Amino acid sequence: MAMYTMNREVKALIESGYTFEQLVQKADGELRYSGGDYEATNRYGEQRITRLYDRLTAEPEASEPVATERQVDYITSLIIGKIRSGEGDGFASWTQYLTNGQVDQDKLGRITRRRASELISSLKGAY
Repeated sequence: MAMYTMNREVKALIESGYTFEQLVQKADGELRYSGGDYEATNRYGEQRITRLYDRLTAEPEASEPVATERQVDYITSLIIGKIRSGEGDGFASWTQYLTNGQVDQDKLGRITRRRASELISSLKGAY
């Protein structure tokens, strides 16, 4: 089984206020502490922790706070629904958040909360 050492990321997230238990939950149980190292037990857990770390260290688009994880997850699910149904953009283009046909959550994690709210409204058709 592949293990992904996540010491830098997990330590920074804990210093920012997360507990280890919260990080395990965010990684869907795919994070452990073993032999003095924080390790993701599979690629999915590694990606979830890396995404949280990237959001923590990302430069926001403006002086406003960046989108919350909940907003990013919701936008992702709405975009996936649009892709499956074949619907268009709405008033706010969401195709710029696709990379190789996949939702780019790193890009979404760098938008402002205000932009995230606008995008959610557009994706829901509430404009």
